[in-house]
Amino acid sequence: MKSNSHLELQINVDGIPLFKSSSVTLWPILCFVRNVGLQFSTPFVVSMFCGKEKPTSAAEFLADFVKEACMWLKDGLSVDHDTMKVTVRSPCNVSNVVNFRN
Repeated sequence: MKSNSHLELQINVDGIPLFKSSSVTLWPILCFVRNVGLQFSTPFVVSMFCGKEKPTSAAEFLADFVKEACMWLKDGLSVDHDTMKVTVRSPCNVSNVVNFRN
């Protein structure tokens, strides 16, 4: 990792159909660290839901992630015995996430 005092995260949530012949979809929460070197630039899965329809409650689906992310934003994240400031850049539109059942 580059020598940075903070991690700049980008978060994305979107449903992905698994098969053309099935209604089963995956709903991953993905994270991408924007301010690190190219070798670390691969998005990674934070959490995932799988079902025949969208999660019934966006609040329930995102609750654990939001709780932990709020701690990162407030207190930082420990990386190699250093506490790094965490910022979120281009977060998903919260109103779209809350209303995604419509």
